Amino acid sequence: EGKNPDEIVVDTIKENKATIFNISVNPEDRGRILGKNGKIISSVKTIVRSLASKDDGKIILKVGEKNGANIHS
Repeated sequence: EGKNPDEIVVDTIKENKATIFNISVNPEDRGRILGKNGKIISSVKTIVRSLASKDDGKIILKVGEKNGANIHS
């Protein structure tokens, strides 16, 4: 479990046929979101993209810190 689970914010933006999920986390939880060698975030992306392929849409997943720094996209 992360140290600051209440500080996770997910914003959703729709652009044309794409849905963008911007996930903001406390910098202390950054490693828990990414996982060792990025395995957790890669797994999440795989699941989300498989759902998008069913709807013929595109999903973009971006993870950043609360301070605005981009961690992974």
